[in-house]
Amino acid sequence: MLNRCLPALLLGSVLTAPAHSADCRLSFQNGATLDLPVATTEAAQAQGLTGRADPGRGMLFLWTTPAVRFVWMKNTPALLEAAWIGADGVIQSVQELEPHTTTKHSSLRPALAIIEVPRGQFANLGIERGSTITGSTCFNL
Repeated sequence: MLNRCLPALLLGSVLTAPAHSADCRLSFQNGATLDLPVATTEAAQAQGLTGRADPGRGMLFLWTTPAVRFVWMKNTPALLEAAWIGADGVIQSVQELEPHTTTKHSSLRPALAIIEVPRGQFANLGIERGSTITGSTCFNL
């Protein structure tokens, strides 16, 4: 679940997809790709993957401007991991998220997006801290 206490600044937009976008394709420098549903509205971000034992492909949480972002896993039973993405498209950190906890995980630095996927998927794709997104169908880099 995303922290709705932090206001999103609306200074200039880097989004190219509508708020209810179906999927976003992210391409990484190592050739890996992720096709994820996108949450860009406050309601979609608050819902996230809550209540889902099977997170499917995961989800991309996207904002119009970078800011310090938080997530927690209250009422989320799935084993997930999250990657925070800076405005430059670089993965700032990857963190494992524990189910059913209110422990907050932070980007520490301004992030434009967060990817949540089933635990182990980043390692399987060779995506880690410092990996770079080279292409996206839902935001400009």
